[in-house]
Amino acid sequence: MEACQAMEGFADKIGSPVTYFKRLTDNFGGRFVILLFCTYFGIKGALYTLVIKGDLPYYTVYMGLDGGEFQKLSTFAMTPWALKAAIGALSDTIPIFGYHKKYYIIGSTFLGALSFVLIASLAIGNESLYEHGKTTHDGCDVTSPTLTETLTESASTALSAISDIWGGPIAPLLPPFLMFLIHLQIATVDLIVEGRYAQMMVEKPHTGTTLVTWVWVSYFLGSIAVTIFVGPMADSYNPRYIFALGIPLSIQVLVPVMLGYLKEEKVPNGIKREKFSTNKPMYVLAFSMAFGALRCSIQSLFLSDLQCLYTYIETAAILSIIAYYTMPRQLALCNIYMFLCQALYLQVNGVLTMWFLTGDDCNPGGPHFSYTYFHTWSGIVGGVAALLGTVLFQIVFSGSTFRRAFWLTTVLKVVGSIFDVFIIKRWNISAGISDKSAYLFGDAVISTVASQLDFMPAVVLTSKLCPPGYEAMVYAVLGGFQNFGSLVSSTGGRVLASSVGLNARRCGPCDFDGLASVVTFCHMLLPLVSIPLTFYMIPNAKLTDDLLGHGKTNTDLTNAEDSLVELAEADVLSEDSKDV
Repeated sequence: MEACQAMEGFADKIGSPVTYFKRLTDNFGGRFVILLFCTYFGIKGALYTLVIKGDLPYYTVYMGLDGGEFQKLSTFAMTPWALKAAIGALSDTIPIFGYHKKYYIIGSTFLGALSFVLIASLAIGNESLYEHGKTTHDGCDVTSPTLTETLTESASTALSAISDIWGGPIAPLLPPFLMFLIHLQIATVDLIVEGRYAQMMVEKPHTGTTLVTWVWVSYFLGSIAVTIFVGPMADSYNPRYIFALGIPLSIQVLVPVMLGYLKEEKVPNGIKREKFSTNKPMYVLAFSMAFGALRCSIQSLFLSDLQCLYTYIETAAILSIIAYYTMPRQLALCNIYMFLCQALYLQVNGVLTMWFLTGDDCNPGGPHFSYTYFHTWSGIVGGVAALLGTVLFQIVFSGSTFRRAFWLTTVLKVVGSIFDVFIIKRWNISAGISDKSAYLFGDAVISTVASQLDFMPAVVLTSKLCPPGYEAMVYAVLGGFQNFGSLVSSTGGRVLASSVGLNARRCGPCDFDGLASVVTFCHMLLPLVSIPLTFYMIPNAKLTDDLLGHGKTNTDLTNAEDSLVELAEADVLSEDSKDV
């Protein structure tokens, strides 16, 4: 009944599609609505989904890397998401040709589009698996190469020459660097456009959630649209062709930006030094995080996983100390807690994904999922589950405390991981449940809902502890810390997986002995450590409480108000850096 009432209330707020769209364009302008669609359907929805789903077949099939190598390179490529605070600070402080936003989008789009062109055109993997671009064999014993176009052959020859000069293989390092630039584009465009629409929502508070609804609808539509194509293409065609789809998706955002749909006024050139000088601590934190993330990620390509883990832990400790002394105490504790939640959920997705996908040569009697099922069908169900998670948050947690919300979402993530162990141990087969059904209910539904529910109380808590006028920088720092926690968890997971001898390459050798125990420890036991941390780091307040002291407050926050007010007195962030 409550779920039905929540959906009815949501429908009442939206109204008919025609009425809603008219309200949207009347308040924010048709041009800006188009810009949002190009950004959140084309960039954040479609392009991001294409990259994170396309890199798996590209690395493990086309490049022939094992699960651990795939996880390492994909983690490196995700580094720009930990740089968002620094990108926001740069765009706010240093205008390019008189614009704080426009040319940051154009520059990052040029790098992203060029990266897509290179990935799609350079034949640096196992081309012998494909005839005229189509998959012809499982690739485990095919050695005869196929002809490639002259341009591709020339580029490959040039890369080989560079490799000889360098003294090491360049091919495995080029794709992650190009994907790094792609993620840099997505993160930059997302940050800048999100800041602009956040500003417009503040200017027109009577519009409520009208604009946010358009953003989320655009995002989910873009993500689902690409999900439909990526799986079948990965099963039937050269994975390079998946990235060819990214070229038009990458550059389409330039049209509304160049036409002025961003509604940005030109400002005098020159570095805005006063913004840095009036709020040095937050700038120091933003750039320290960026430096630490870049340092760790670059080292991860050349050092052992264990050495990288030491570097990540050292950097995380330094960043936590800086955050503790540059942010209000309660806000800093919440930020560190959210970092630890990510870091304690050790990622072993590289070897776990290979367990689901590899054939009998590697995993006799395993699920042997196709990419069409693994990416497309489960992805579509996961998208619907994410929407369900948003509705459930309103129903289940609206009157709950922050501590209880984090407890329940942590437990739900653990429950979702039980299904992985259930399938790995083959208990589902004994119970008469197919692998596809068990995976769909566990990973695609429960884990996705848990991730969505885990994200939302963190956003609400941060918004209630933000100093007025500083939402942009605080949200950027929050996002950066969480993404840095993901980098730590990925590295820690690889160290643990390799230490117990787990190994998985598409055509072998493979060793999955102990996988169930590793998943139990990394995804079920270790995350529970975050629950007792809530008693010290998370306020025992309701999600509806006013944590700044203007309404109900909790005694945990008695010293927070003064520090928040002191930080708010320095009006450093301009409208040009409002980001998340």
